[in-house]
Amino acid sequence: MIKRILFVLLLLNINQLVFASNSPKDCAKIESDEKRLACYDDIFRAVKKAKKVEKLESVESSRPQEQVRAKQISQSEIEEFGAEKIAKPIADNSPTEITSKVTKIVADSRGFRIFTLNTGQVWKEKEKSRLKVDEGDQVIVEKGFLSSYFLSTPDSNRRSKVTRIK
Repeated sequence: MIKRILFVLLLLNINQLVFASNSPKDCAKIESDEKRLACYDDIFRAVKKAKKVEKLESVESSRPQEQVRAKQISQSEIEEFGAEKIAKPIADNSPTEITSKVTKIVADSRGFRIFTLNTGQVWKEKEKSRLKVDEGDQVIVEKGFLSSYFLSTPDSNRRSKVTRIK
């Protein structure tokens, strides 16, 4: 009796293995809608389970590396994390503006002007402005809020937002 039960169970397991090894082409040949749908379900459930197991294995293998990486970060790095854009207090000896003469003005392909100063610094407009600057003119580059810089002339109240490129 027990041998017969084991034999029947063995046949059922073999039947499941045969259906699991079907390809979508084999399922397409089945005439009955319900059996064809069951065939597709069996195939794609097996694929989904395999992907879940793969994902779990990759997550488990990456966890020890994350713990090691977290231990290597110093306290000062943790305090500075994400604070790149936070305004830091300006030291008393650092200037908030510089005054210089323009030695060269060129325009890039988009029409933004690039100013070369006699100090060797090169500044590029970030947005087009109506500020009139010619070569040889005295200009003021002043520090703005949130690491922005503005170029202006002493005799005008207009200014242009610039960024240093050299």
